[in-house]
Amino acid sequence: MAVLEASGNSFEVAARLHAIGHTAVVLESAQAGKLRDNFCNDDRHSAVKLARIYRSGLAKEVWQPDARTRAHREVFFAHRNAVKDATRARNRIRSFLNEHCVRLAVGVRLNQPSGEAVARAAKAWTPLQLELLADAFAQLRQVETRRRKLERVIVQALIAEPRWASLWRMMGIRHRVAFALMAMLGDVHRFPTAKQLVGYLGLAPRKT
Repeated sequence: MAVLEASGNSFEVAARLHAIGHTAVVLESAQAGKLRDNFCNDDRHSAVKLARIYRSGLAKEVWQPDARTRAHREVFFAHRNAVKDATRARNRIRSFLNEHCVRLAVGVRLNQPSGEAVARAAKAWTPLQLELLADAFAQLRQVETRRRKLERVIVQALIAEPRWASLWRMMGIRHRVAFALMAMLGDVHRFPTAKQLVGYLGLAPRKT
């Protein structure tokens, strides 16, 4: 048996071990790491301590998502990063304009060609400043293209899962939220009760 601490590639390593006939368990990283760091100073002692932590039951074993769920999670985080990149690209443009005391009117959309045209016409830019603006808007178009592409991937993945796609009919849930639930939960049948499912999502706080 192999005991792993949850990390970036632990699920992939566990899947490969399962494929060649070994058993692998993945421990929740926060508690396992805390216990291990308090007692271990090197890799050899760390490995021994991690095995002892598993045998003691002090650290929780986490569910190992299947290949499809891992792929969904990869798409989810890629889309989230694309949204962040697009926000940063817009903020860089606004920061550059602000340095030159340029304030765009409410409703100007920087990710549209009209937004770039408004920014270019806002003042008498030098040729070098126009090059900087062109580069900034080119970066914004690039990350927006990636974000929209991943958005389509999300929609297509949901369409392939009718039960998850049905969440769209619920008030306040759009495709991104429905996909996030699908990616994070995986197989809902792994939860014995509905109460445990909503507890996993943090939607059923305990009363004290």
